Amino acid sequence: MSDTVALLVMALTLGVLAFLVPFAFHRTLLLLLSGRSRSEHVTPWPEEQLPHVTVQLPIYNERHVVSRLIDAVCLIDYPARLLEVQVLDDSDDTTRQIVSERVAHWRARGVDVVHITREHRDGFKAGALAEGTSVAKGEYLLVLDADFVAPPDLLRDLLPPFRDPAVGMVQARWDHLNRNETWFTEAQALLLDGHFLFEQGGRYNGDRFFNFNGTAGVWRRTCVEDAGGWHTDTLTEDLDLSYRAQMAGWRFVYLDHVAVPAEIPSTVEALEVQQRRWAQGGIQTARKILPALLRGSYPLAVKAEAVIHLCGRASAHVGVGAAALSVRDRSPVAWARAVLARGPADLHRGDRSVHDLLLVRRPQAWTRRPRTRSGRCAHARARHRAHDSCYAGRVSRARGLSGPVRPYGQDGERAGWAVSTRAREAG
Repeated sequence: MSDTVALLVMALTLGVLAFLVPFAFHRTLLLLLSGRSRSEHVTPWPEEQLPHVTVQLPIYNERHVVSRLIDAVCLIDYPARLLEVQVLDDSDDTTRQIVSERVAHWRARGVDVVHITREHRDGFKAGALAEGTSVAKGEYLLVLDADFVAPPDLLRDLLPPFRDPAVGMVQARWDHLNRNETWFTEAQALLLDGHFLFEQGGRYNGDRFFNFNGTAGVWRRTCVEDAGGWHTDTLTEDLDLSYRAQMAGWRFVYLDHVAVPAEIPSTVEALEVQQRRWAQGGIQTARKILPALLRGSYPLAVKAEAVIHLCGRASAHVGVGAAALSVRDRSPVAWARAVLARGPADLHRGDRSVHDLLLVRRPQAWTRRPRTRSGRCAHARARHRAHDSCYAGRVSRARGLSGPVRPYGQDGERAGWAVSTRAREAG
């Protein structure tokens, strides 16, 4: 029986790897496509033909950076008569007062900047952008998040591709203000650089659908309206609108030579919130978009890329599951036999290495070393036995104690799954 289950686990592992292999080849293909060259309109617009542009700044409780954001946008090199700035402010803290002061400051200097507030946050960022778009004066809409700093020549660099009437959106590359702040920000900068180099660049150069990154891009207003506007039924409204616009026939352009600096999240908590939103929103968009896209008359390469792009987050979760199968003894067969020997419930409760990997969380017992000798002994046992509840139960019974095995975090336990307080004191 055990060999049969072990073979089933091995088959499952091989199946998971077979599922992940196409994603690896896909990354290689994007890297190759990113090396292609593609020309776009680079001739600047004649000064007398410059279009009216609205800059949209959706913010929520950004008191630390909002002044920098507004000041940088109001200093963009563009005729004041053709530039409108919308501060789409859903804040409920002192940010509103700061925005009011900066708006008054720049309006006194001739900049058309307006402060748009809402008493509710319906639709969050998508709702704010939809409301701003409905009253915007510009033919083109530049969207910037609060942690970005617009260079003075940003609009003049992004507008030339729009001389092609089929272009609906132009995306700039992200640069990083605090790349060298810590190793954590440097690692994130490296990952983002890779995203723009071979994901955005590869999809664009390979004539695949790619997405607006939520900021540092310019939309043609008629493109937004033709695609149905900003929807609020997903957490990644930018990804959703991007696919709907391209499915409606609009073409997107990515300009790698145009960079907009921004701050990278400097804490794990901020990054976790960001990644959770992207992961959940990507799955929501896949469920919404893929059925219509797969039924449509789009090239096979476009369909395949869309499936892998929108379902890419699923591959990460499958990879974590595959790692969990082999994390205990680095062998799927040994893991399967452990399940048979101890039971799935005990393995789930007691094997902290598997449990914490699935939760993407490091056990507290592995990060804090107790100060007392007895505490260090318990710490070592917990670490080397992988917080094994079965082991703790055997120790309790061997000492003739009837104390219950208590879970991690209860009654001041710091060494994971261990015997009760009475058992520990008796030892």
